[in-house]
Amino acid sequence: DHLTILAVYEAWRAHKYSNPWCYENFIQSRALRRAQDVRKQLLAIMDRYKLNVVSAGRNYNKVRRAIVSGFFQNVARKDPQEGYKTLVEGTPVYIHPSSSLFQRNPDW
Repeated sequence: DHLTILAVYEAWRAHKYSNPWCYENFIQSRALRRAQDVRKQLLAIMDRYKLNVVSAGRNYNKVRRAIVSGFFQNVARKDPQEGYKTLVEGTPVYIHPSSSLFQRNPDW
């Protein structure tokens, strides 16, 4: 999930963006470098528009809220008759069998 990817990126940064660390942890350094490039681009855009960079720190609820706000079109609610339905359009959707959520009941 996104928070796991964030934790991996933070660990890579803590190890000074080390390629050997990636190799030891079975992570592709190229993917992390791409994430680093995207982060630099976002920082440059924020700088251009004179926006402050504010970190969520360890407040993962803020991170979750940011992710959810970006994926709102994909949010679905359990439908008693058939799987799930998206909140925006009411389109029926289903959890993929390979998902860790497949046999789990929703929290809400």
